[in-house]
Amino acid sequence: MPDKRGKRVNASSETTTRQRLSHKQWLAYALLSSVAFLTYYNTLSAGFVYDDSRAIVNNRDLLPETPVGNLLYNDFWGTPLTHSGSHRSYRPLCVLSFRLNYAVSQLSSGFSYHLVNVLLHMAVCPFYMAVCLKMLPRPTRDGFTTSLVAGLLFAVHPIHTEAVAGLVGRADVGSALFFLLAFYTYLNLLEYSTLTCTKGLLLYMATIGFTVAAMFTKEIGITVLGVCLMYDVLVHERVCLDNLLQVLRKPSLLLRCAALTVGGLALLFVRMTMMGGLAPSFSSSDNPAAQDNSTLVRMLTFTHLPPLNGLLLLCPAALSFDWSMDSVPLVQSIADGRNAISIVFYGLLLAAGYRSMTAGKGGYTQSALVCSLLILIIPFLPASNLLFYVGFVLAERILYIPSMGYCLLVAIGLRCLWNHKKLKAYRRIYSVLLIMVLVTFAGRSWLRNADWRNEESLYRSGIKYNPAKAWGNLANVLKARGDIPGAIHAYRSALSHRGNMADAHYNLGVTLQEQKEFQQAELAYRNAIRCRPTLALAHLNLGITLRALHNDTGAEKVLRHCITIPDTGLKDPARHADAGQPCHLFTLVNIPQL
Repeated sequence: MPDKRGKRVNASSETTTRQRLSHKQWLAYALLSSVAFLTYYNTLSAGFVYDDSRAIVNNRDLLPETPVGNLLYNDFWGTPLTHSGSHRSYRPLCVLSFRLNYAVSQLSSGFSYHLVNVLLHMAVCPFYMAVCLKMLPRPTRDGFTTSLVAGLLFAVHPIHTEAVAGLVGRADVGSALFFLLAFYTYLNLLEYSTLTCTKGLLLYMATIGFTVAAMFTKEIGITVLGVCLMYDVLVHERVCLDNLLQVLRKPSLLLRCAALTVGGLALLFVRMTMMGGLAPSFSSSDNPAAQDNSTLVRMLTFTHLPPLNGLLLLCPAALSFDWSMDSVPLVQSIADGRNAISIVFYGLLLAAGYRSMTAGKGGYTQSALVCSLLILIIPFLPASNLLFYVGFVLAERILYIPSMGYCLLVAIGLRCLWNHKKLKAYRRIYSVLLIMVLVTFAGRSWLRNADWRNEESLYRSGIKYNPAKAWGNLANVLKARGDIPGAIHAYRSALSHRGNMADAHYNLGVTLQEQKEFQQAELAYRNAIRCRPTLALAHLNLGITLRALHNDTGAEKVLRHCITIPDTGLKDPARHADAGQPCHLFTLVNIPQL
């Protein structure tokens, strides 16, 4: 049969080529899954650490006696979505997967939980390569090699350790899998059908269905509809700055864009309805810049955060379990040297965007560049603090999906160097450098996984980057282990870095109270109440401590107030209720006049 240039091509030869390519693809998929498994194999023996405690260990939505229907009305942490203190993180599919893990092994070990995380990452890697093969333009050989290199970089990138090694990161990994399925389905719609036929309508419905699954696993999943829309316009229809008006002359494109927009708005409406129309509230420690009174400081700091995320992708040497509080100092003035990094970052980003929108007429490099930028930028926007405030400064796990665009961007750059006529003599050097990067990334991921094996190693690894949070959490671990002097030292170290941490003051008070150091414990509890007046446990233990100091009048006053503290705005109302009951009982038994 004739090819596009009018020459005849042997049909059997074409079939053989396709079979060989299909065989190579399956081998590549198996390679990617194997590399992903080997990179994260050492997480299977890890336990429950950090946020796993609240999301899994103490989450009542995982218990068999809790109705499964509660998952539809509670947030990721088990708090009702309509409660004023809810985080508003609606991820019922992820919580359901935790519940299934609990049904299999309860909390006897973390093996089954970590196994699911690793299996999900093993599934995402080949799907990612399949999507790259589907969306990258031909030639086939270049597309295959570029996709494989991107897949290998993605499989071993250290930025994924929090998402894969940390059980809470399952939301990001699971959402990424449905994200890829939705995008792959939409690519099939563009290749084979239109919305006006039955097959096209079914593919559209499947795209929306996978998007729903991605969004109900983690909120970022809905951004796949934006990626689909922009890919359709910029890559499939090849609309650029020079011919924007062509969109109006393509009714099929307008129909697809309208369908994606309507679907996205409908999902946002459902999401907002489940939240009761309420926006989440965050403390100043979660995102200090959001609470700053200066518009200039907020603007400079938030514009500096995307470049910091880019640096984490480029050189993932500094990794931390938590980037809140003062781990990233605010950009206070225009004279701050970090603004130069922001200027360079946005300059490069604008240059790449302009290059992708204007260079050539749908050439390979241009289309591939657009694909990588779409996946890099659009899924990151909800977490950027540029559209609305979020409850963190930096979070490595939210880069799981955007890193797909970054890995593809690196693979495209390597391909350009490889095919450059004047640089062909250096191809062996490129190959060696690529292997070195892959081995280095895999090694860094393996070592970082070891930090996530238990809480002590995780918190010690974070002292350099977030000393207040790391010392405070490490103190709890040391106390549970029986190292009381070490725990007291850790609590005081945390408070020396940030003196307004109510939990650290409270936990220090409990430790001192158990050591019969009642006067120091009283001071610690009063500091905790000063930092957080609604901390019922601090009021309860302060009352007990005052009783031990024979200050019955003071104890009566504190315990009377403890009973009346509302749970409005509290992140964990269940824990507050648990504190209120013993407070009431202790009052009745120990202060009869009440």
